[in-house]
Formats: sequence, C-alpha cells, structure tokens
Amino acid sequence: MKDVDEYRTKRLAETTRRKKAPSPASLDREVELLKRMLNYAVSCGSLLSNPVAAVKLLRKPNVRRSVLDDAAFEKLLAAAESQLKPIILVAYDTGMRLREVLGLRWSQVNLKLGVIKLSAEDTKTEEPRTVFLTKRVRETLEVQPRHIKSDWVFTNPATEEAWKDIRKTFRRACKTAKLAGIWFHDLRRSFVTNARRRGVPESVVMKMSGHPTGRRASPLMSSVLPSSWRSWESMWVNATTHECPRVWTRSGQSLRPTVVPRASTSSSLRATMVLNRWEGMRPTHSRATLRRKPRGSSSSGSAANSRLRVGER
Repeated sequence: MKDVDEYRTKRLAETTRRKKAPSPASLDREVELLKRMLNYAVSCGSLLSNPVAAVKLLRKPNVRRSVLDDAAFEKLLAAAESQLKPIILVAYDTGMRLREVLGLRWSQVNLKLGVIKLSAEDTKTEEPRTVFLTKRVRETLEVQPRHIKSDWVFTNPATEEAWKDIRKTFRRACKTAKLAGIWFHDLRRSFVTNARRRGVPESVVMKMSGHPTGRRASPLMSSVLPSSWRSWESMWVNATTHECPRVWTRSGQSLRPTVVPRASTSSSLRATMVLNRWEGMRPTHSRATLRRKPRGSSSSGSAANSRLRVGER
C-alpha cells in the first residue's frame, strides 16, 4: 500500500496532454489495472496472493456536466472547418460516440430510410442498434463526397482513410467559437440532455443513444417498434428545427394530434403529453386488445371510438 501511495504522489506531479495533473479517476483506473494483473497472476499460480488487494480507490467525483444548447452548437458549427462540420453535426443530432462516427461506413447508411445500422462490433456496448437521422443530417450526408476506393463516410483528405484523431481540429473550432472546456463527447451528452428537455422519455433516449439500460429496464424498452421509433424521430426533427411539437392527447379511447405552442406550455406538461402519446404506441397484440368490441355495445361508432387511430399519426 505504501508503494501505491508513493506512485500516486509522483503521478500527481506529472502533466498530462491537457497540461493538467492526472485526475483521481485516471489514478483509480491505473490501480484497478494493476489489481487485475496481479489477480491474474494469482489465478495462474505465479503469486500466492495479491499484495495490493487491500488498496482503496480514491473515488472522487469526476462527472462532467458540459452541455451545448442549440445556440452554442450553431456557433461551433459555424467555426468548424469544412471536413469537421458533418462529423460534429452527426454527433450532435444522433448522440453517436466518437469512434462510431469516425468509423461510419456507407454500407451502414440508408439515406432512403433515414437510418444508420450499427452492428454489435461497431458499438462500445457490443449491442446492435438503429440510429435515426434528422432532416439536416440526411441532407448533409446526401452531399457528402464519396470516394470510389473507400467505404468510409468521413475520410482524411491526406490519407483517404478514416479519420484517426480530430482533437486538434476540434480544439481549433472551439477556440474560434470561444467555447472553453468543451470535449467532443459533450456533443453526445448534449443530445441526451436536449432530448429529455424536449419531452422524450428517458428509456427512449437511452435506446436512441445506445446507453445500457442498467438493472431496471423499463417495460417500454421491450415494446419499441420501428414505426414507433420513426414517430419519435419525426418528433425529434420538429424539435431540432424549432417547430411547435405535435403531441397526441387521449380523448376517451382515441388519440388525437394537438399542436402545442412551445412558449405557452411548460416542459413538465409537454413531457406528460408525450408520455400519453407513447402509451398509444404499443405492440400489435396490445392494439388488438384495445380494438375488441365490448359485449352489448352497439356497432354505431363504438368500435371506432375504442380503437387507437394509428393511421392518423
């Protein structure tokens, strides 16, 4: 334990690439790696016990809360170089991770359907997912140059291969836009935060961004249909283009579209109406249950009032 404390003290005197001392989280990761190595040596019989097993981690809070609103992102987008603009736009509007964006291939993109198909080997969580594109992302990708000999969507002009590192280019854009302390991953955090502010349920946002659902997975996660995701994507497009959102309010057993002025509606009320809208997006068996005609009821309009008017969406 004494050796580990001395190591931490020496590391805190060093300077990282960000010209700062290592964070407590970085030191904890290094100690955890050392523990795993020694545990493996114990399991192989090379050591009798792990000498650093009792070392405690620092576990100091190191949570970033930097979020870009639409105005700040527009400044960043205007200040970015031409090859960086589509990269940060895709990251901001879809919530994709840096490696997912830089490793994007044309074979994964379907502009006709407006989706990106990520396989398990393309994601950090090793779970496949479908990413829905906003209108401006689709328009940007439609005019994105394609290389005959390469399947990469974003290529380095110098190598004609996928970008390996864009940190310097991104820092220059942040400096020009006068945005201090912004990381590329903050674009992903901004996507999640802005979606929640616009009333999209947390479980849906987690599915859209590819975040793990954790121990308590919401029942909504297992009842997501492609048609439902398309409706949520349409809502997200309207929200990102600053249009008044069309939500669905329940009237008896039917759902009716209602345009809600953004300025006159509180965020909590919008979220409630969006949740009501989600309640109408159930799998086929749930809709069939709602369509059943109750006994003793007349056929004049009762069936129409008892079914969810899915076709009106």
